[in-house]
Amino acid sequence: MEWGRFMVRRLLYVPRMYSNIEFKILAEELPPDFESKTHEFWAYVEEKLSVFKGRIKRIYRDGNYRGGKVSISNLASTDPHNFSLIDKLIDDGASFEATENHILIEESESWLQILKSRESNAVTLEMYQQTMDERNKHVANRIHETLEDDEIAVLFFEPSRRIKLRDDIKVIKVYRFNPIDYLRS
Repeated sequence: MEWGRFMVRRLLYVPRMYSNIEFKILAEELPPDFESKTHEFWAYVEEKLSVFKGRIKRIYRDGNYRGGKVSISNLASTDPHNFSLIDKLIDDGASFEATENHILIEESESWLQILKSRESNAVTLEMYQQTMDERNKHVANRIHETLEDDEIAVLFFEPSRRIKLRDDIKVIKVYRFNPIDYLRS
């Protein structure tokens, strides 16, 4: 390390575009421009990330609890646009990091199923929110533990989720439009 040089950890934050499956769950049907908007979103993100070609060292993604290239195989069918970009980043030298805790994922999905049923109540909502807070804290901790000084990483994250990172991580938001705004339009 050079004297006077400040080591910065950088995180490129991408509130990822919803996949077809996710959008149908949230909005019940796909709007006519969904495919073109999805392409526009991911083309913009890919263009912006290309500036960092070969310099992005780590990839984090919500829902991923195993690291390595093998763990992205299910994205090929569920979220092909995100899969394609992650695959390119891995080919350029980035590592795909275990980001979440599978037990917390299963717990939050169980609470969510109850929320969708007639058995739902305020306690169920509170338990779901607590579990999501735990998931978000776990993601923040994984980033803090694995992102090293002077490294650049990218986080593909469900747009409604929020994480609090330490001040020593510089967050740069990368997106053409907010997927939540598109969902609500």
